[in-house]
Amino acid sequence: MKRIGPKPGESIAQWATLNYQVMVREMIPGPQMSDQARAIFEGKLAGIAGEIGPERFIALLDLVVDTCDRRPTIATLRELAGIPRPKPRPQYVSAWNVVTLVVRRHLRLDTESGTMVVVPYARMNAGVFVEEPAPEITASIQRAVDGLGGWSNLSSSYPEYWSAKLNMFKDLYEGEQA
Repeated sequence: MKRIGPKPGESIAQWATLNYQVMVREMIPGPQMSDQARAIFEGKLAGIAGEIGPERFIALLDLVVDTCDRRPTIATLRELAGIPRPKPRPQYVSAWNVVTLVVRRHLRLDTESGTMVVVPYARMNAGVFVEEPAPEITASIQRAVDGLGGWSNLSSSYPEYWSAKLNMFKDLYEGEQA
């Protein structure tokens, strides 16, 4: 059933899943996956097939059948395909996403103090106001924000100087202490 490449109208994901199912899932014992896990697995499988191409993907499946005693994980498939492991995201990325969300949606001017304060985000949904709570601002995030001049300074620099602020945030953010 080895077919090199998808048929017209067939996606790489469909093609990769079908070949994996016939060549690996039916030939190598392994546990059943939930529908959600299978969908994630098949998406990552399609990513591998797209990255290495149809010929190398079929060769990878042949190698799996010839060498594996159990069904391989995505990490094993990537290793057998010669694809380097993805680099973990630096800690500051998630923290910067929180800062960006706060600046875009959760800052309001406090008229009494004249400073920006973090508040829930109110929006209309089907004619009803819905409040989105502000994300958790950890002590490390707050220290880095303070080092950048506080929420007011960040608010006034968005979006024109945002990449410069990110570079400064990287230097200031120390991550959470365990």
